[in-house]
Amino acid sequence: MTSAHLTAGLSVQDTSTAPSGGTSAWLTAGLSAAELPFTGYRLYVGKGGFNEIDFAADPALLIPSGQSSGELIGYGFAASSRYTLVLRPVIEALETPDISCRCEFETDTNGQWLGVRPDPVENLSTELLSGGQVGLSWTYRTAEGGASPDDFCIYHALQRSIAASEPQAVVSYQQDGLATCTLSLVGGRTYFFAVTARNADGVESHLSSVVGPIVADSTAPASPTVILTATL
Repeated sequence: MTSAHLTAGLSVQDTSTAPSGGTSAWLTAGLSAAELPFTGYRLYVGKGGFNEIDFAADPALLIPSGQSSGELIGYGFAASSRYTLVLRPVIEALETPDISCRCEFETDTNGQWLGVRPDPVENLSTELLSGGQVGLSWTYRTAEGGASPDDFCIYHALQRSIAASEPQAVVSYQQDGLATCTLSLVGGRTYFFAVTARNADGVESHLSSVVGPIVADSTAPASPTVILTATL
């Protein structure tokens, strides 16, 4: 039987035996994908992004062929951290360099899965109003197949560094598109603003871009009141 040996970075060549060393995957000529000697997956975990995964280390979990799920028990995920998980297929006990799938997740302050974050808001902008008021506006678009948020959390601070914690205001989600909020602030102070989307489980999106500085002006006159009267 003719075999083809595939090595990462090299073209496929017809060989009768595999060269020694290197990560390789065997493809047997004339067999369908379902008939390849697939033996399972190896799961790797990296704290941070994809580049933090050490593929030279022992995998965190082995998932045999025919099994569609696995459990990481007692792994010890750190609190308030981001992790990346990657599956690599194994053929005849040889791990391929391919990535079957990858996912990222975050942990809460107890080291448990935080949950699915909503998508962040977009196009945050500010408008200076009278009487120390500042108007905020932003747009939101629910991803296809995703769930809409429950509300929006408004944050402001006297410095550009803003951390999501207890919002200064909350605006209910109505529909995708434009949303607005008016804040009454202390005149003469300089403010920065950010907004998150929050789902019904209390999980917030990442902060929007921080906008500012803007100085609240409490000395500006109030908007005039227009009174229309009929004349004969």
